Amino acid sequence: RQGYDATHLSELAESIRQIGLLQPITVTSAPDGFFDIVFGHRRYRAVLLLGQGGADQYTKIKCIVKERAAFDADEVREVQMIENIQRENLSAGELKDGMEYLKKRGLSYREIAERLGKTEGYVKNIFMTIRAVNESPELEAVLKSHTGVTLADIQTVRPLPLKYQLDLLSAKAEGNITSRMRLEERVQELKEELSADYRKDRSARQRFEVLNLRPDRSVKVKSFSF
Repeated sequence: RQGYDATHLSELAESIRQIGLLQPITVTSAPDGFFDIVFGHRRYRAVLLLGQGGADQYTKIKCIVKERAAFDADEVREVQMIENIQRENLSAGELKDGMEYLKKRGLSYREIAERLGKTEGYVKNIFMTIRAVNESPELEAVLKSHTGVTLADIQTVRPLPLKYQLDLLSAKAEGNITSRMRLEERVQELKEELSADYRKDRSARQRFEVLNLRPDRSVKVKSFSF
């Protein structure tokens, strides 16, 4: 994980304060005598947050200690990626990196869907959106500069031309569009406007083509449609 959302971390800390740590973190011993966290970075940070208030019960955290040899580094990272995707809304960049890592591990769409508890269609749509981002420097720049933009937002605006996609995503990031529902409404509104403009333009072009006279004053018809 590249970053931690302060609001989500505070919510987790409050949950731990009220009902306790339901699942210990998993660590492995490090050569310097300390321990490396394998699973449970968010839980650890939440307990640290509680400990800032000086409460004695948050100066320690329950751990499951395992031998380092028991872990394959790639398998550990795969599980960490899956846990992060399942448990908290990542930034679009982190979700993109996580999904691409699972694909590089050789997992099929079906296998990724099974691990995430999602449908195969959901996973395919995510990768279609990732492909669109990878092919567009403009969309990639939006992801890097606006942490509030999600892959789902990009997926929502994809039916529109790129200029309109960028305008809507910027409006969403800046708070001018406050919900996914409103974003979907704006996409539909713009689709209808563009469709009306296209029909008007097409009608004008067809009238011009039909009335394009030859030198002998006969009419040359290039196209005709109902």
